[in-house]
Amino acid sequence: GQVHHPPYGVHAARVERLTSSILQAAGLPGDGPPALAHFSPGVEVEIFPLRPVG
Repeated sequence: GQVHHPPYGVHAARVERLTSSILQAAGLPGDGPPALAHFSPGVEVEIFPLRPVG
């Protein structure tokens, strides 16, 4: 299926709390705040169903 939406508006963010056990599980450093963070308040999305191919 297809998904249609306008571009996401991206805004700067400040991380106040971070819980990320997936980084440690992968053997990656996960201590301390991220160097960069952004967020989007979201957009309206139109989703179309899957269609058979062929």
